[in-house]
Amino acid sequence: MEKAQERQATQANKKHQPINFSVGDMDTGWPGHKLGHQQEGPFPIVQQVGHAFELKLPKGIRVHPIFLPKKLRLAAIKEPIEGQIADKGPELRINGQLKWEIERIIASRISRKKLQYQIDWVGRDPDPKWYLAGYLKNAPLALKAFHDGNPKAAGPPI
Repeated sequence: MEKAQERQATQANKKHQPINFSVGDMDTGWPGHKLGHQQEGPFPIVQQVGHAFELKLPKGIRVHPIFLPKKLRLAAIKEPIEGQIADKGPELRINGQLKWEIERIIASRISRKKLQYQIDWVGRDPDPKWYLAGYLKNAPLALKAFHDGNPKAAGPPI
């Protein structure tokens, strides 16, 4: 019986990884398929729940905050080497809301009868997200430049 239990324990623990997280550590982001393209983070670990960990996520992210250790990656908190990370660019406050400057508009589409744009932000990493046209009311020059260069792209009615 003991021999059988040892074999079962060996099989069960083949892919088992030791837990190297603790409360207060930072997780680097989304290694799984859920929101993996956004690469947001790092997020602090709030508490351990059984063998899983609860992360403190922003209110806009609508996923369950508890993750198994195999879905987490420990963030290396290091000071960046000078010149290693590009400057994020100026953040603007318009009507009390935080805004970023548009470098250029990449593409446009109509999805669910709504006009959307894909945008390159100044000093930011590439953003795969599509933004509603209503969010770009403070960027008429960028919209005009995009539609002048792409006359066949989806856009507002003429």
